[in-house]
Amino acid sequence: GFLVVDEKEASDGTSHLRFLAYTNLSALMSASPQATFDAPLALSKSHEGTPDIRSTSMVGSVATSQIQVGFHYNDDILGGDREALGTLTNFTAWSAVPNAALNTAFGAIAPANIGDRDFVEFDGFPFTIVEAQLVPGDWTTWRPFLYDETAGTLTQLSVTTKGGSVSFANPAVTTVTDPAGNRALVVSYFLPYQGAAPGEAGPMIFYNNY
Repeated sequence: GFLVVDEKEASDGTSHLRFLAYTNLSALMSASPQATFDAPLALSKSHEGTPDIRSTSMVGSVATSQIQVGFHYNDDILGGDREALGTLTNFTAWSAVPNAALNTAFGAIAPANIGDRDFVEFDGFPFTIVEAQLVPGDWTTWRPFLYDETAGTLTQLSVTTKGGSVSFANPAVTTVTDPAGNRALVVSYFLPYQGAAPGEAGPMIFYNNY
């Protein structure tokens, strides 16, 4: 089957995580989920979203499953976005906590917002690639960081484009087997037009064989 987790905006303007399970490709393509779950806001009064799926386990059906996701929430005290971890059990019970390790790793950088992220296991080790906005309201200051889950260290990534774009948001990362049968690391970003070189705004994909 297929699992989709997205950010759903409610009629009152708030947003929350929504989980949808599909039995097969036909059900996915026809938008006919076998089960849905709207996660109640747990850490914010207004917004929780940009989920990434970290792990899943299931015995027979989603009624006996556990799904772990990362997401961001709007911190009502700080007034900015921070990172969180959530677990959906049996498609009925939702729990969430701040991702204290990742939030704390930014330390003196103290970004205005820590938002979208993606989790990957590379050569058997866990990593998270995450975006952070360094200056409030300035879309030219979105930068990608790599968090080493094992060492607990955070490194700002230096991304280079042909035109010299400076702002990189909404990172996603995965490992694949390319058409030639080689392993490859694939990373994508969204380049806001405010920090993009001419012709480079929008989605951008990088890959490297290893």
